[in-house]
Amino acid sequence: ERDKLSFRLLLECGDEGSHWRPYIDALPRDDPCLSSWDQESLSLLRGTPIWRSTKCFRDNLDILGEPGSDLAHFASLAASRLPSGNDRPKLRWCHQMVMSRAFGIKYGGNSGGQEENGDPLPTLVPVVDLLDHSNEAKVSWTVGEASGGSFVFRVDAAVPRGGQLFTNYGGKGNEELLRGYGFTLESNPHDFYVIELGVGGSEMRDDPTAWNLRLRLLQLLGCKKSHSLTMSDPFPTALLAAATACVLPQAEVYLSLASLAEGVEAPPLGSWLRAARRRCHALRALEMLRSQIEGNLAKLTEVATIEEDEGGLHGYTSYASESRFRHLMAVHYRLGLKRILREAAARVAEAEKTFLILDSVAGSNKNDNGGGEEESDILEVDLASLGSGAAKAHKTRLMVALDLPMAHFFSPDAMADPAKSLSYLCTCASLMSMKVEKLGKLGSEGLLERSDELERVRARLRDKMAHYQTPLPSAERVVRDRELALIGARRPFLSRLRKSAGHPQILKKCGLLLEKEIQRQFPQGREGFGQLREGLRVLASRSKCWDEVHGALPPWWGEPPAKRPRGEC
Repeated sequence: ERDKLSFRLLLECGDEGSHWRPYIDALPRDDPCLSSWDQESLSLLRGTPIWRSTKCFRDNLDILGEPGSDLAHFASLAASRLPSGNDRPKLRWCHQMVMSRAFGIKYGGNSGGQEENGDPLPTLVPVVDLLDHSNEAKVSWTVGEASGGSFVFRVDAAVPRGGQLFTNYGGKGNEELLRGYGFTLESNPHDFYVIELGVGGSEMRDDPTAWNLRLRLLQLLGCKKSHSLTMSDPFPTALLAAATACVLPQAEVYLSLASLAEGVEAPPLGSWLRAARRRCHALRALEMLRSQIEGNLAKLTEVATIEEDEGGLHGYTSYASESRFRHLMAVHYRLGLKRILREAAARVAEAEKTFLILDSVAGSNKNDNGGGEEESDILEVDLASLGSGAAKAHKTRLMVALDLPMAHFFSPDAMADPAKSLSYLCTCASLMSMKVEKLGKLGSEGLLERSDELERVRARLRDKMAHYQTPLPSAERVVRDRELALIGARRPFLSRLRKSAGHPQILKKCGLLLEKEIQRQFPQGREGFGQLREGLRVLASRSKCWDEVHGALPPWWGEPPAKRPRGEC
């Protein structure tokens, strides 16, 4: 919608007889945003997220004021209607006028530019767009039948005679204010610093299905890859939980998902982090976060220390020049980020001490109890060997689209339902064993099309977010719609695939694969994996093919499970 309004303003600028000519002539000629800053002023932002997002302003300076690709395309199509043709500077100016001055208005009578259904539309409002921003201003506005079709701006507090009127842009931190409006506020309570966690990397390249599982664990825990640190919450528990999920071994990710997928409500994040099997990983995550936070703080202090910035604020009694104004805006922005990171580093240090104490107490208890229990064995079964060449690549894409793993893990201590665990393995093995033509009959092409379309709209949203640096409800809604479409396509495909998983050939293949991996990984004995034998028996009995499956497996798989004496744990 911003692009549409920018394009409309561009057309009105080219029409000397435009009804809006007096308003257009009254707009400032200079670009109010960062794209008008000179190199010396921009260098004051070194080490900030704005600086990093533009590659230090060397190769990508125009991102700060450049219109999006859609708007540039529309402008090129309408070049013949513009007096100066496809005038890029004029297009950029129109874009920045809309970005820095437009109100969000829903044309239905509600106030504040909001409505329960639908998104507010960006609108240029003469005169009212002259008002400065204040976080304390209580304002509302109305357009619609209730106001007789007029725009009504209301200040919901007494204003002294001769006092300045303010508007309120909403809860925006200095980064958004500087990008979109060209100014900042001292000690802005809405300041934030985004920490982006490195989920993926080599794991994503080596096995994209494993990367998908890690993302699913984050989702079940209610965590994200990126977290905003603020002065009121400089080190959220969700950030530590997400970082811990990022450093967990793949087997622990798989087993954590298995326990959460059984319909059990996810535990509180604090309890999940303090579990004995995850404390050491939480300490690794804290070390990683401390290094990241301290590194980011060090980059910010290359320009000036916190003390230097705080001392420099007192030297500004007025905006004597444009350069001094820009310097002050940069100081406000830098200082807010540094204070947040300083507080976050202190909280990380406190958390490290807490987890070290927990570990030492746990170690003492183990010694008092004769050394405690040893960690259980974990069996890994990788299905990558079931495919090769182009067919394997095609099936791997399907596994990613279906959110299925290539590698499976089994622990004697984490198999409440061994038949269910093996059924999951057989479903994945069925896909990897099936011919591409058969997968096509199950609907694989339509599933992959939806998966590819989802990735395209996600990439488009990331690009727009990088450009606008503000929430984009319409684009986010498109992504959610594509996600729901993919989930809807998964259900019938998985239902057909699960039927194939009970075929005797698939059950035999999984049994032989399990036997091979048990012998390779645990040559000293297989006593701990008797549950797998019973699980395979249950699955084959359901498909009424146990005799056939049993005959193809080594003798151990046909032995009855050992019965424990009554009362034995």
